[in-house]
Amino acid sequence: MRLHYEVHGDHGPYLVLLHGMLSSRAQWTRNLPGLVKHVRPVVVEPWGHGRSPSPAGPELYAPEALVEQ
Repeated sequence: MRLHYEVHGDHGPYLVLLHGMLSSRAQWTRNLPGLVKHVRPVVVEPWGHGRSPSPAGPELYAPEALVEQ
């Protein structure tokens, strides 16, 4: 299983965008046109949100496991 993510733009440093509870990657839609002028946004959907799967093991939901993904 892999987290769903999308990379926008093709230049600049990467900027990871992680939405809050009960949201999705759509939260960043209005920000992306301005951000891609300066950075390369990476929109991530954590487990159980949007296009990311919902694994059964609770250990995958720990912050450390999310960073590893």
